[in-house]
Amino acid sequence: TETGGALCARVYSDTYTELSCTVDIGKLVANGNTSGGNGGALHIYTFANVKIGTLVANENEATGAYGGAMYISGKASVEIDSISATSNSAGSGGCIYLTTGGTSLTLNSGSIEGNTASEAAKGNALWCNSASSVLKIKTNAQDEYLVDFEDGSILGKSGFAITPVKEDETV
Repeated sequence: TETGGALCARVYSDTYTELSCTVDIGKLVANGNTSGGNGGALHIYTFANVKIGTLVANENEATGAYGGAMYISGKASVEIDSISATSNSAGSGGCIYLTTGGTSLTLNSGSIEGNTASEAAKGNALWCNSASSVLKIKTNAQDEYLVDFEDGSILGKSGFAITPVKEDETV
């Protein structure tokens, strides 16, 4: 497909009004999808609010583009309770690509490993292209992330930061 090989969530308004939609998915398995554009499996953008209980995303590809498993932009908000993502690939953000100020992603638990970004230093697990995008990752009482990543696989533009959230806090 052109964008989002398995799912594309977008709110569109030709008057540029800030509309929104909410999508709540209990479990989503998106394996082996290919997108000629952004988001090999999922493309979420323009004021979409998406909550996924369990996401399994393996062997997805955004050919020559961004976000092998998922591309999030346009002030979209995504929360994933449990993620398992391996062997996804893209130019930047081998697994996940965040862009545009106001875009947010919350990861509560899981594993993101073995993904590939073909562009040098563009985040095998995740690339954040906007310093004003928000990445929240749950932590335990010892301040250890509850999502497993390979070392050095979360990268972003200057000013990008991860916001740790204690596992007993509401996001």
